[in-house]
Amino acid sequence: YRGFLSLQSSIDAAIIETTTNHSVWEEMKSISGVRMGSSSIIPSITLEHGFIFFTVAMSFSPFMHFLSISLTREKRKLKALMKTMGLQDAAFWLSWSLLYTVCVLIMASLLTAVTLPYLQIHFCFMLSSLLKKPKVTSSVGFILTFFSTCLSFITLVTKLPAPLEWALGLLCPFAFITGISKILHLEKYGIGFYFSNMMEESYAVFTAYVLLIFDSVLYMLLAIYFDKVLPDKYGMKYPPLFCLKPSYWCKSRRGYAGKRPETEQNHERIFNDSMEPVPSEFDGKEAIRLNNIKKTYKTKNKKIEALRGLFLNIYEGQITALLGHSGAGKTTLLNILSGLSQPSDGSATIYKYKLSEMEDLEEIRALFGVCPQFNVQFEVLTVKENLRVFAEIKGIRAVEVEYEVQKVLKRMDIIKIQDTQANKLSGGQKRKLSLGIAMLGDPEVLLLDEPTAGLDPRSRHYVWTLLKERRAGRVILFSTQFMDEADILADRKAFISHGRIKCVGSSLFLKKKWGIGYHLRMHVSEVCDSENISSLVRQYIPDATFTGQSENELSYTLPLENVDKFPDLFCGLDSHSGQGIINYGVSMTTLEDVFLKLEGEAATDQEVRLFADSLDAFSADEMEQGLLSLSDTGKATVTGTALWRQQVCAMARIRFLKLKHEDKTLRSILLLCGLFMLPLAIHLIVLVLWKQLNSWELSSGLYFFPPGKQSHKEVTSLLVLNKTGSSIQDFIHALETQNIMLEIATGENITEKLIHNGAIQVSWENQSYRFTVMCSIETINCFPVLVNIISNALLRTLNSTAQIRIWSHPFFFVSVITSLPGIVQDYKIKARSQLRVSGLFPSAYWCGQALVDIPLYLILLFSMTKDILLSLTPLIGRISPRKEITHQNPEEPEEEDEDVQAERAKVREKPIIIVNDLRKEYKDKKASSVFKKRKKAATKNVSFCVKKGEVFGLLGPNGAGKSTTINMITGETTLTAGQVGENPTGFLGHCPQENPLWPNLTVQQHLEVYAAVKGLRKEDAVVTIKRYVALELQDHVKKVTRKLSAGVTRKVCFALSMLGNPTVLLLDEPSTGMDPKGQSRMWKAIRAALKNKEQGAILTTHYMEEAEAVCDRVAIMVCGKLRCIGAVQYLKSKFGKGYLLEIKVKDPAQVDSLHMEILRIFPHADRQERVSSLLVYKIPMQEALPLSQTFSKLEAAKRTFGLEEYSFSLNTLEQAWDFKVIHRTPGLL
Repeated sequence: YRGFLSLQSSIDAAIIETTTNHSVWEEMKSISGVRMGSSSIIPSITLEHGFIFFTVAMSFSPFMHFLSISLTREKRKLKALMKTMGLQDAAFWLSWSLLYTVCVLIMASLLTAVTLPYLQIHFCFMLSSLLKKPKVTSSVGFILTFFSTCLSFITLVTKLPAPLEWALGLLCPFAFITGISKILHLEKYGIGFYFSNMMEESYAVFTAYVLLIFDSVLYMLLAIYFDKVLPDKYGMKYPPLFCLKPSYWCKSRRGYAGKRPETEQNHERIFNDSMEPVPSEFDGKEAIRLNNIKKTYKTKNKKIEALRGLFLNIYEGQITALLGHSGAGKTTLLNILSGLSQPSDGSATIYKYKLSEMEDLEEIRALFGVCPQFNVQFEVLTVKENLRVFAEIKGIRAVEVEYEVQKVLKRMDIIKIQDTQANKLSGGQKRKLSLGIAMLGDPEVLLLDEPTAGLDPRSRHYVWTLLKERRAGRVILFSTQFMDEADILADRKAFISHGRIKCVGSSLFLKKKWGIGYHLRMHVSEVCDSENISSLVRQYIPDATFTGQSENELSYTLPLENVDKFPDLFCGLDSHSGQGIINYGVSMTTLEDVFLKLEGEAATDQEVRLFADSLDAFSADEMEQGLLSLSDTGKATVTGTALWRQQVCAMARIRFLKLKHEDKTLRSILLLCGLFMLPLAIHLIVLVLWKQLNSWELSSGLYFFPPGKQSHKEVTSLLVLNKTGSSIQDFIHALETQNIMLEIATGENITEKLIHNGAIQVSWENQSYRFTVMCSIETINCFPVLVNIISNALLRTLNSTAQIRIWSHPFFFVSVITSLPGIVQDYKIKARSQLRVSGLFPSAYWCGQALVDIPLYLILLFSMTKDILLSLTPLIGRISPRKEITHQNPEEPEEEDEDVQAERAKVREKPIIIVNDLRKEYKDKKASSVFKKRKKAATKNVSFCVKKGEVFGLLGPNGAGKSTTINMITGETTLTAGQVGENPTGFLGHCPQENPLWPNLTVQQHLEVYAAVKGLRKEDAVVTIKRYVALELQDHVKKVTRKLSAGVTRKVCFALSMLGNPTVLLLDEPSTGMDPKGQSRMWKAIRAALKNKEQGAILTTHYMEEAEAVCDRVAIMVCGKLRCIGAVQYLKSKFGKGYLLEIKVKDPAQVDSLHMEILRIFPHADRQERVSSLLVYKIPMQEALPLSQTFSKLEAAKRTFGLEEYSFSLNTLEQAWDFKVIHRTPGLL
């Protein structure tokens, strides 16, 4: 209060001097305050004292919030999964109970032996089982505690019937507060609380303890019951009366070994043209049998059929892949098989056990290893501790746990990070840990849902090798969005579309039936005439299709029916090498092509069924036309001041929309508080809170009675202590004119306990009065009242009739702090950087924010203080200076690939973007000393250029420096050395790795705001947005972005980067999370955007097929350096290890003789697979060339041995990747 007294006395001194032209500054600045004690009071227990109980009861509400959030999240993700590993319900609930009992023990011990916090643990258990969302669980727990606490206030003022008190006692806060009130009632009359009087009265303290213990047990039992009867999306649902069945308490150990259902055999016979017959060696090895599996989800408006009658057999000794678009039903099927969900109809058996039988389910779980789509780990534990915990849950013997953990650490190549906490791991490392947990104990059945998501290609290859080694005698079923992964890893692929099986078979079967043929790529020189080459190809194969041309590459598609003509074609190409053909290669159609063809048929069927509901949707032709016209519309035409104004309005709109969503949250909170607070605490609101929350005058009558009145407990006389040593009659008279009863005293007669509400001590120094004001501890606003009394007394002594009056009003301080959360969020989600890259003026961002914030502040400030000065506070912090320093590159490049050296020379020309000797250094966290820290180079002398119309690909493992390079080009990361040159007349389009989206804004709002920022006119923006929405965003345009799936979110970010036809596109892993159909459409959009040859693009990706489909040139980056650079076909020819030969024979008896023939044709052929009638070989490059002779020999072998089909395909770009990663950076993983 010292600072407050100084402020008030200074203001009053200024008022007095202005009024009387006489300074009283010396008197007023001398005022000091002393807080005195008061006589002890024993108050009665009334409603006002209920806040004591309320505080005690609500003291554990933050703990309840934390426990509710943590427990519900853990239950949603991990509990059901751990149950598939053998976790018992009792072990789960008791572990949480014991853990958090210890957590509250310290707090509870400070409040004596209170049972409430222990009880609230089980109360949270019950709510987490009943309510599935963390925030809802926390909110409902708080509201129920608040409500029952307020309800218990009734017992303080009235006597309730005993049965009603017993019933309300089932609410733990009510029982607790009622017991506390009984104890205080005994203490009030001096009786005290002892064991001897615990049973007194009808509702005794002992009864409260009994009820609290009963509530604790009841809540725990209800938690277990609701967890089984009302599971969330992960978990098996038990019938409501499961606990009354003897089979639940006495589990029988029986298996099921029934014969295969007749309906399944009929189904395979009907659809055998879409299902490849299984080799005879797998007869009788059916491990998983699915018979008419259906799964339906109910929403508010309709039913969603996730699975629509699946018939499928999974075989032991095979790796089976589930393929399909996002939402096809792959994850749903894996959840059903793993016991995380129940089918709506149909049956499934695993070996001899039925999934529908709860007794069998316990046996099945002992066979399983499950890696779900989400990462499985406890964030606070290290990698090794996570593995140890899950090993114990799986029931591995204690003496074998450490051995098993070490085996998995080595197997997954994560031994170097075994002591790292899980929350500090990268996404790829977390995925490896989840896969390692699934492999603990060598399970017989592995169910893996996108196990390699987030891994770089070499890590993926490592996982593939590991799974292939474990294939024998086991069942491995996995889902994936990577078609190359399914092609290489899986023996059998099952395509699922809209909940139905479309086809099942090997890669060769699927490519033969649904493929489009061979892809021919030619690496050509500048003198090559593409029309002459196309005529030459069609001379041998008339049905060949020209598919594309880049700077140094031509692409064609060759039908499968014309394989016998390939030798003549390749002889013709070899003989015309003088026309500019440097080299060429062929690869068979990929599973990507098969997927898109199958999805096209599925989409056609779906459109026929839903035609009535899709009249407004774009047709396939319209979508294709829209993609081709992306580069012809929506160009940024608004510039200068008009663009600045448009951007300011866009930023103001964003700020307003964010405030609008915050307002909904605020109104919800106020509504809940109003519903429960107003009816139950009306007495306190009227009598206590009303005075505190509203403006009211602070006059002397609040604490001091006037002359002629009697003293009572709230007001007293004013004590004036004269320590001047002389008469102060003039000051006493001035006090009396204020209608205050005075009591004059002299000497040292004030004790520590003041019996008056307040006192003024007057002394004399330097020819002026000095004042000390003293107040009792109960009088809250006594100090300002006493200062006001002194000020008015001084006015009277100066013969002034003026009076200073004061009011108490709550001060709602409004400053920039209130707008900081929105600004910080923009930086956190990288929206601020994305807006800047899109061309936003910095001043437009801040002015747009201020355009909304300042009017709101002015309304509040003028309504309360009428002071315009404080309205300037929102402007504080608006200035955001940025300073960048670059240095000369300390290293000279050495031992570079010749193509990288050539690229460094090209940057001296004038392409659309130039990156010259780019270098970025970070301070290494593992410093060698405290005073001198080492520096780590993220990029080292990176140089490349992007020409107009070119897509340049950056490939590399995690941590190679790809994203750092992109961020340096955008300006998000400062350069240590080097230069970045961009076209000054254009702007960037950036799709960053992290999604820079506002969570509460819709897709439509994002598109409109970015269109305005990039300078599109309103009418052009409408047309452009409509075309981008055609990229399969129609169903999501009105959704807020936080509710979008990962694939759709990436589509939105890609669309935002493409708006306005930017000069340079920077795409950092844009297809993450998309299914192949979405990827294909995005690839077409990129190619369409660059068709005008005035733009360029840089693409980073882990997905090699994406680089082959989109990029004209590719650079492989390792440890911050470019290792190789060139066109796709050029890199394949230069670094590729050879070709892949797949053969399917009709007669398995000829396999051995065929193998000898292959070794005769290709002496160094390496056999990769041999499964009955399917043989796979790797052929060295030198033995595969020339291709004309190779295809002639293979055609001859086809006729001699009666081969059913074969494919001879150049290895993918991943071979060049492996060459550089393995040979230049050994031990990278």
